[in-house]
Amino acid sequence: MTFAYLVESILKPCDPFVKLFPQQLENFCYKHKKRIKYKKDEIMLNQLLPIPQNIQSIQLPSLGSIYLKALISKKKGLKQGESFPQISKYAELTISQSFSDHYHQICQADSKVQLITMPQVLIVPLHFHILSDPLSQMPIFGLIHAKNEIMANSALPIGQKLGVLAWVGESRWKEKGMELDLWSAIDPQFMGVDWAKLSAQETEERMKKASWICKMTVFKLQSTENKSEVKSENNQKEQSQIDLTTYQSWDLSADLGRRYAAVSGDYNPIHLYPFSSKLFGFKSPIIHGMWSLARVLGELEKTNFASQNPNPASQKYLEVKFKRPIPLPSTIFFKMEEKLELQQKDFTILLSNSKVALDGKFIVKPINA
Repeated sequence: MTFAYLVESILKPCDPFVKLFPQQLENFCYKHKKRIKYKKDEIMLNQLLPIPQNIQSIQLPSLGSIYLKALISKKKGLKQGESFPQISKYAELTISQSFSDHYHQICQADSKVQLITMPQVLIVPLHFHILSDPLSQMPIFGLIHAKNEIMANSALPIGQKLGVLAWVGESRWKEKGMELDLWSAIDPQFMGVDWAKLSAQETEERMKKASWICKMTVFKLQSTENKSEVKSENNQKEQSQIDLTTYQSWDLSADLGRRYAAVSGDYNPIHLYPFSSKLFGFKSPIIHGMWSLARVLGELEKTNFASQNPNPASQKYLEVKFKRPIPLPSTIFFKMEEKLELQQKDFTILLSNSKVALDGKFIVKPINA
């Protein structure tokens, strides 16, 4: 008898009686149960998401208003050991054809294939609304995009109202600051749902079936007592010589951050001008992480695995780690490795000094395979 089977057997009786327990116990039972059951799934983001609670419905705010509020507010920051408060928001949005066209154009992608990174750009204001909530003491300026996972079961309809949920996941203290997971889910069927009347199990089932799910991890640089002298494997690997002639080279202009901001609405000062980026510790502007990821995804979608299958319905999973900021202007280097047996593409972006800026994987599988 394996440990996973034993725990599964213990948790299984929770199913018929879970309504008798408080909300926290209900969440615990289902959260830990699914982590065991789906541990080995390759595309499992919808099975591992935490359950949003106390969902507050709001109008989707503008990033400009949030930035203005952040400039005049004085957030003292979290103390080491403190966790980020659990906050959940619901809003509605519409993806316009005009925005889709401009987004794909700035990311140099074919607009005929909807990039699964696009919805995240539109819900950034919802994430920042959470970060600027009165319950939060984390300043939003200077946040670094560290990781991203996106799962899409279908393309989102253009010109149709969509329901969006965004909520806080786990927060973790690292050697140089705090990591925070921000979750989101989008689906047309979220429209009109009274989230306050749903149990944790019912909310979870709706989350699993969402058309689009994302976990974004951000990092806030902050002094801590944790110090480590252990070098990562990634740093050790980067000491070896890399032949950049085997990579595609992309030239990024000095104004790319400003041009992308005009489309995305994300005018974070670290992306705009040398003087504004220096206020937050960067020697020069850096490009948005989501532009870099979308640029990579556009390249990967040119030879989509799903196009080789007669069934067009496919599930897409994208995972990336942002390891170093990409300065502007600069030349970066892209490389992809196909793993046809896994229907997977691994990708890497290198800086001009051969150090890794980001890497990850993209998986496309027919849903009914």
